Amino acid sequence: RRDKSFLTLALIPCLAAFVSWEQLSLMVAKFTDVYGVLGTEHGTEFANDLLRPTITGVVVPVASIAFATLLSTTVSVLRQRQVDLRVLLNKEACDLRLLRRVLYGMFGTRQHAGRRTNSLTLLTTY
Repeated sequence: RRDKSFLTLALIPCLAAFVSWEQLSLMVAKFTDVYGVLGTEHGTEFANDLLRPTITGVVVPVASIAFATLLSTTVSVLRQRQVDLRVLLNKEACDLRLLRRVLYGMFGTRQHAGRRTNSLTLLTTY
């Protein structure tokens, strides 16, 4: 339940940004066309000559590469953790199987049935 709420909280801003990107972009463009940048009379020229080419030419590609690298690294680390956990779980399961075999070897006869039951109960509670 807690994981679902964290996932939902992480996805809501992403979906909101995706849905509202076009309207937000048009609003900013109209605002800079009408008022210019920082209320100067040459704000429109500043926006056309410097801001728009810089944002579309440099900032967006660099930001997209940086975020893609961050996403790739995050996925890689999480995948490696999952693989390591799987290896450790398999190792522990093999160790428990081996311990069970050893217990049957030590207490395999009828005269040790009570000890075998006690030891297997302890193993089960582990």
